[in-house]
Amino acid sequence: MAVSINDIAKALNISKSTVSRALRDHPDLKKATKQLVIAKAQELGYEPNSIAKALSTRQTFVIGVILPHIRHTFFAEALNGIEDYLREKGFSLLIASSNEDDEQELQNIKNLISKRVDGMLISISSQTNEHKRFELIEKQKIPFVFFDRIIDHATVPAVTVDHNEINRLILSHLKESGANDIVHLAGPLQGIVGKRRLEAFKTAAMAVGLDITDNKIIKGNLSENAGKRGLKSIMSNGSLPDAISTSASMQALGIMQEARQNNIHIPYDLLLTGYHVTPVTELVYPRITGVQFSIYDMGYMAAQLLLEQISNSSSVRPETIHIPVKLLIRESSQTKKIESNKGPHTEHVRAGM
Repeated sequence: MAVSINDIAKALNISKSTVSRALRDHPDLKKATKQLVIAKAQELGYEPNSIAKALSTRQTFVIGVILPHIRHTFFAEALNGIEDYLREKGFSLLIASSNEDDEQELQNIKNLISKRVDGMLISISSQTNEHKRFELIEKQKIPFVFFDRIIDHATVPAVTVDHNEINRLILSHLKESGANDIVHLAGPLQGIVGKRRLEAFKTAAMAVGLDITDNKIIKGNLSENAGKRGLKSIMSNGSLPDAISTSASMQALGIMQEARQNNIHIPYDLLLTGYHVTPVTELVYPRITGVQFSIYDMGYMAAQLLLEQISNSSSVRPETIHIPVKLLIRESSQTKKIESNKGPHTEHVRAGM
């Protein structure tokens, strides 16, 4: 049978209310009394009753987290940051994945509301294209914060990266490397995520003086297969551009795989950039150029913002925090092409070798 507050009170010959206040670190109790109660609770193997705690505090001490997917290391690292912060504060996680499906995302929201979570951390799916579903959370007066993939919302804080800055860094680098004919592999444009990243790409292209016409933009999704299909589409035109930029590093990995299958040598025949540097983009050769930022910090800061809302919602400003990014130039975009493309099978000799 589980040890109760009553058992601790009997063992110490004190009242149940004193034990309860000691376990809650009540400021009115002496430090010595708190230490005595905690020591006895540990000795007896006492575990707090989460249901009773929820009833007395009107909190479940559970945070819901909605992710687009859990297949790759990106969101696992964000979860590490979220969990590390929340665990320190006595909260646990209830994790749901939309699998990049907006209907599943909506169902996840409804499920977490029914579980009476104290708050939610949300990274939207690639198909999400409206704000209305998040009004369900607001109507229940449940605090929430967006992270990574966000929706511009007047009353909701968010932690993400500046996609304009990411694209500016990448395109500036490609231009400095001699690339003027650049094809961009976009994400799914039916959702907010893909539209925002494409808009950022176009804004950055104008800022660095590149003229990117619509026929240089290939629509796809954020997967490796989209990268493979994108390169096949480019090859069907009979010649290669100077460079391909992508809106997700998984796309870049797919391009690299398809390039090998067709005897296209990166970076000699084609410069290639990914988006976010991952452990996988660092393991392949050539390594793939992209930006570096702390996913852990993104998750940690999102959790901080959420608990600030839960403790005092009136003090939290609905701001969007941008995690700093840094361009990491890797081998996939380091070699300037020696001559113009003659087709997808042109080979070049490494300079100096």
